[in-house]
Amino acid sequence: MIKAEDREAYAGEASQDAFHQRLAEFKKCGITFQKIAEELKIIAFSDIINYLHIDESGSIKARSLNTLKPKASSRAIKKIREKRRIMETKGGQGEIIQEDTFEFELYDKLDALKFLAGAIGMTATQKHEITGKDGAPLSPPPLVVNIIKKAPNE
Repeated sequence: MIKAEDREAYAGEASQDAFHQRLAEFKKCGITFQKIAEELKIIAFSDIINYLHIDESGSIKARSLNTLKPKASSRAIKKIREKRRIMETKGGQGEIIQEDTFEFELYDKLDALKFLAGAIGMTATQKHEITGKDGAPLSPPPLVVNIIKKAPNE
């Protein structure tokens, strides 16, 4: 019969072997901790002002992706959407109005910052053990049921 501690040691070794095997496969593909950290850094320290240009009149325009600095900033963009409507004015004037709506969304900075903070040990997992008096296990409080009998109406 296999002892419990032997089973646990084998399972730990097997999971470590599997981890190292997966790590080697990632490295073959060029995926490294450094590359992952760099991608997270781009997201965590992205700034919306780097993607916009506000002119003197207050008009907001998106910067061209090829002019972003640093060049990698485009990797923090999660979604780009443009909606264009072309309308003709009422009253027979035939004037054409073009309405453009442009929006884009960046990946969540807070998630990236939390992940990076955890990866470098800035956030510690806290474990709280709650016990009863003198370290005894907690037991549920006793259940008290009050039964009230009413005398039948005479």
